[in-house]
Amino acid sequence: MNPFPSKFSSDNRKAAPRTKIGNPKLVWSLALVLTFVSLAGGAWAQPKKVPRIGYLSAADPVRESARAERIRLALRERGYIEGQNLAIHYRYADGKRARFPELATELVGLKVDIIVVSGGNRLIQAARNTTKTIPIVMTGGGGDSNAERDNGREQEDFGYSSAGLLLN
Repeated sequence: MNPFPSKFSSDNRKAAPRTKIGNPKLVWSLALVLTFVSLAGGAWAQPKKVPRIGYLSAADPVRESARAERIRLALRERGYIEGQNLAIHYRYADGKRARFPELATELVGLKVDIIVVSGGNRLIQAARNTTKTIPIVMTGGGGDSNAERDNGREQEDFGYSSAGLLLN
């Protein structure tokens, strides 16, 4: 006797009819694909983080074009292509020292991963004063004519290869 009586008796229930699957291999293949998609779906749903570089220059874009192009080429050799898997935000002071802190602050506000500085000690100091957490890489040396003038004397840029230090 059933201790939990119900209004349906076991005798009144009919078994569900069984259906035959036409192609069991197709069903298993579909199940396998759906399992794979559900497991890998999390990785596909999250976009890959694109590195963001802040390029800070004391000069104007015309004077800096050759140096910026050399950096882009060096990054491209390492597999980083601007606009595809790399973002570069350019800020130029056009020779106006008063703009150094403002431009450095803009780059920090953009949440760049690294700041590349081209333009001498005062620009480097402005970047250092703006952030204590974002790495700063200095470019220059090698006979480039983008040294900053300070009271008639040139202050040399540090001779680091920025592309080698950027994302390695």
